[in-house]
Amino acid sequence: MKHGGMVNMKIKRDFVTNSSSTSFCAWGYRLDFDNDELPKPFLKKAHEFYIDKNKNIEKPISYELFEERIKNWYDNQDLFLNSVVSYIEKTSNLDLAVNWEAGQIFIGESPFYMSEDITMPKFKEQISKNLKDIGLDLGELQMLIEIINS
Repeated sequence: MKHGGMVNMKIKRDFVTNSSSTSFCAWGYRLDFDNDELPKPFLKKAHEFYIDKNKNIEKPISYELFEERIKNWYDNQDLFLNSVVSYIEKTSNLDLAVNWEAGQIFIGESPFYMSEDITMPKFKEQISKNLKDIGLDLGELQMLIEIINS
């Protein structure tokens, strides 16, 4: 897995089974986009990113329509990928995994990338700042350990 990107498959270099699961371990947030839990500041920034990315379109979609379509993400997966997921990937060095079946995004930073000269509180403070920079301020970070089956 590369640092600062979307996890979409597991690479296994030894014995390979028919397993199609991905492991994700990070300090960060679990966002349940299936239950309208995407914060407005985050959605507004994702919308601005989407508008900027698609500035050649004659009439870009309004924020209200964008928000409505994102809430109906299942019918609008392309929009979701090209706005919300792309926004996270292109504007941060955070790690990201999407569980489409559960309607969840996992976003944060893996402790495996923590440098030796930094303390855990300072590392978590840095992650919180990076999340706030993209519009996500959901309080205390969670340790996310997920196995996503695809």
